[in-house]
Amino acid sequence: MTRRFGRRAGLLALLTGLAACASTPPEQPAAPVVQDPDPEPEEVYSPGAIPWANLTEEHKRRARAALTRLGEDIPDDATLQARWMLMPPAQQRYSIRRPPPPPPRPRAAPARRGRATTPARRSPAPTRRTPTPPRRTQQR
Repeated sequence: MTRRFGRRAGLLALLTGLAACASTPPEQPAAPVVQDPDPEPEEVYSPGAIPWANLTEEHKRRARAALTRLGEDIPDDATLQARWMLMPPAQQRYSIRRPPPPPPRPRAAPARRGRATTPARRSPAPTRRTPTPPRRTQQR
């Protein structure tokens, strides 16, 4: 009888909890995180070779740095402009592109809980029992 009462009380508590959940309004989803737009959007050039005169000062600086990284010897602006015009359009665009943002910092690994540091213990191996012979009963 106690068992039956315990089940009924548990079911009644469960139904009460469900009713309370159903009566509360659903949570509003979290607002999406919006990043601030770039203060100055990146300059986009038309397809084909990009004339040196059309480059912004920032792009000229990036182009000079890219050619230096490639090992080009650039003594003056005339040589830089001539080398720029010899580059294929795809390489021009690649050399003046905005550098990618830095990678996110790795998160610290959460501390592991439990007994992972100690080896698991094994239960002792079961012993084999030899069967005992049946007892003889005395007959009268």
